[in-house]
Amino acid sequence: MRILIIAFVGMLCPSSMKEKGKSYIGHIQYCSGTFVVDRSWNLELEERGTYHFKIKNTDTKSFIDARIRPEYSGSWTTKNDTLFLHNERLNKGSLDSVFLYRMKDSLLISLGNYVDSSWGFNYKNKVIMKLLKVQSKRN
Repeated sequence: MRILIIAFVGMLCPSSMKEKGKSYIGHIQYCSGTFVVDRSWNLELEERGTYHFKIKNTDTKSFIDARIRPEYSGSWTTKNDTLFLHNERLNKGSLDSVFLYRMKDSLLISLGNYVDSSWGFNYKNKVIMKLLKVQSKRN
């Protein structure tokens, strides 16, 4: 079962971010049958537990362009090697209101398919959250 979890999480890692102090910069290139995404962004984690996530460059050819919000902010927390970015505009406490990233060395690896749009808070994050809970209970 553990191998299945690792393989599933690995499939949901379309981007990575490189650390630059307390600021991270990232770039995503994603292509599917219906759309193409090529974006870069900046994530700043502040010591007081808040974050600012800003899309810097968008070169997307898809129907989802109208749904993209260029900036997010809220609070952040960590648990083990997972970073949780909570979106204050959505339901607090709901799994729908969280971006998930795996922290490894100086990288953040996305645990969701839609890491830089309003679709970032989606069903797949719920599945990952449940898998992380199952995995942590076994450790």
